[in-house]
Amino acid sequence: MPRPGTGAFAGILIGALGILLSFSPWGQALEEHYGLKLLFHLRGKVEPPSEVVVVSLDSASAKALNLPEQPWKWPRSLHARLVDRLAAEGALAIGFDLVFEDPRDDGQDVLFAMAMESAGNVVLCELMRKETLHLEDAGGNRLGGASVERLVKPTPQLAEAALARAPFPLPKVPIQVSRFWTFKTSAGDVPTLPVVMLQVYGLQVYEPWMALLERVAPHWSSGLPRTARDVVNGKGAETLTARLRALFLREPRAAQAFAAQFGAGGGSHSDSRQVRVMESLARMYAHSGDSLYLNYYGPPGTIVTIPYHQMVKDVDGGAPGQSAVDFRGKAVFVGLSELDHPQQMDAFHTVFSQPDGIDICGVEIAATAFGNLLQGSWLRPVGPLCQALLVIFWGLLAGLLCWGLPTPAAVLGATTLGLFHVAAAWVAFSYHALWIPLVAPVFMQIPLALVASISWKYRESNRERRNVERALEHYLPPRFVEMVGKNLDLAGGSHAVYGVCLFSDISRFTAFSEGLDPAELRDLLNRYYHRVFEPVGRYRGTVSDLVGDSMLALWAGSTSEPRMRTDACRAALDMLRMVVEFNRESAPVNLSLRMGIHAGELVLGTLGARGHYEYRPVGDVVNTASRIEELNKHLNTRILATGDVVMGLEGLVSRELGEFVLLGKKRAVSVFELVGLKGSETSFPEGFLDAFSEGLAHFRAASWTKALERFQQCRKLLPDDGPSRFYAELCQGFLVQAPEAPWRGWVHMTSK
Repeated sequence: MPRPGTGAFAGILIGALGILLSFSPWGQALEEHYGLKLLFHLRGKVEPPSEVVVVSLDSASAKALNLPEQPWKWPRSLHARLVDRLAAEGALAIGFDLVFEDPRDDGQDVLFAMAMESAGNVVLCELMRKETLHLEDAGGNRLGGASVERLVKPTPQLAEAALARAPFPLPKVPIQVSRFWTFKTSAGDVPTLPVVMLQVYGLQVYEPWMALLERVAPHWSSGLPRTARDVVNGKGAETLTARLRALFLREPRAAQAFAAQFGAGGGSHSDSRQVRVMESLARMYAHSGDSLYLNYYGPPGTIVTIPYHQMVKDVDGGAPGQSAVDFRGKAVFVGLSELDHPQQMDAFHTVFSQPDGIDICGVEIAATAFGNLLQGSWLRPVGPLCQALLVIFWGLLAGLLCWGLPTPAAVLGATTLGLFHVAAAWVAFSYHALWIPLVAPVFMQIPLALVASISWKYRESNRERRNVERALEHYLPPRFVEMVGKNLDLAGGSHAVYGVCLFSDISRFTAFSEGLDPAELRDLLNRYYHRVFEPVGRYRGTVSDLVGDSMLALWAGSTSEPRMRTDACRAALDMLRMVVEFNRESAPVNLSLRMGIHAGELVLGTLGARGHYEYRPVGDVVNTASRIEELNKHLNTRILATGDVVMGLEGLVSRELGEFVLLGKKRAVSVFELVGLKGSETSFPEGFLDAFSEGLAHFRAASWTKALERFQQCRKLLPDDGPSRFYAELCQGFLVQAPEAPWRGWVHMTSK
């Protein structure tokens, strides 16, 4: 398991990456587009304020009134009728999200202007147009250009009749509309339509507002209209809005003292509705920024929407019919709005844009902004410092969690952590309009911590497994180490192969080791095995087992291949040479190595039980190789191999020694002495091999006298030849007492 410090370091790193993402333009765009959208959809639709209503200029009204599809072409006398009715029904503020840029000469403007004059609460929309000014020097040379935003006012007649004028600029699709301007800085801090509408709506409390303002900051009231009637008569609602904002921002302490009057229980104002409106105005003016995040109430049509034709169409040739909405005390926004038309005009992509292409129209966004200002419910993103601390903490927590737990628990923990963050963000968003970021903590940091921790653990696990494999390779064959690494069933991992077994032993080692200290003995054996292992590995063999000074080496394959048998024989010859070098370097140590080699079918598998297993070859081949090695003691030879090993091999010097029934066996095996490689210095005296071969033939034919003569001849040619001495002694014994019948030419071994 990774150390805690690793998780902490990774958590800090993930936190730092989260900060980079959160405060980068790309990260902020992701948060606004995906994180904010998720929060709105988790929260769902909420009840909009009852004080705001939309009158929609839609295609249904155009059809009902037999008017053009383009609302800006509709007769302005209908707008006059609408204003008259809304004013008569008690609407406190009427805002047109429609630009009246072109004058009409048919008397329509006069009727509309008269209606606005009579209502005294109409706000018209101004068009904000961006223009490029070309800059030139005194010589007329162009120096470049500068972009400016110019307000395009309604026609003079309508502009003078309206109580106020204000722009409502919004970005156009495909940009998602997430915020609205309160004061347009680029146009000279001009208040926008929702802000001016709130001030007009707030004229109902203008007198108590001014009374409270004079008590808290009497110097502010200088130059301001004294009554709401003064504001209406002066047609200066937008000017009043701009001045009040400047006062609140210039003296924040006075603004705080003013706002504290509402926190103390409303002061002397018992009308809670009046207090709520004054609180809304105070909040709006105290906000120092020029934009706010929209807190949408739901999909298109969530705010109460009345089709235009229902407000202006005559009933039986008389006045318009009774509407289903009570407009008393309402702020009414009039503008283009389609709820089921795929070709919407003045529509914007928002978090609640529908899959069928229906977006929220500009007038409903303006009404939403007004409702946010009235309720103080606009979205408030957490501050930069709080966001940075949150992201750092979440990265650290994710790092410690994912690195500190096992992978399955880390996945569950990371999922739980992400769900907890989403739930906390949903509660803060739904009940407090607080926007806690989701993209960086939930969709970047937690998955990154999880993937990174899994990758790290996988890397560490592979490294640890490789270390274990490297350690096991000192004790087990590579094939078995690979099986262990794959978590195979040890008890069931056996398989049949063709193998060549080489069994080696040091002669008289027991007596030799009695005079050595155990530590010295261990050091001697390690140096010895270091030498003899090298030829085994070089000739593609595997050391399968060690017992004291005995070693079992293995060459395994699917079929009997001459290369495997040749490799085993060459390895045995090189092992003899290595022992000679070892003795020379370790004088006075003089080790004598004996080896037996046999080949055949065997099984590679595990032996053991109760938690202790060994991987080794199993079969008669192993036992026979061990008995062949022991036969060296009787024949005074160094390397013996069976006919299954040497038959058909080229490049080796060997001689047949006969057929032996080894101790504990019933069948005879042909035995050969492996002498060396062809072309090497190792050779027999001239005539030796022929004499030995003739003696062996006479022995098989039970011609003991002739066989004895040939073996004695071999001893004269090579006095130290062990097999010649062995057979000579056998023949002498058989001359005294003949072997049991039937005679097959086999030598029966009765001892090791």
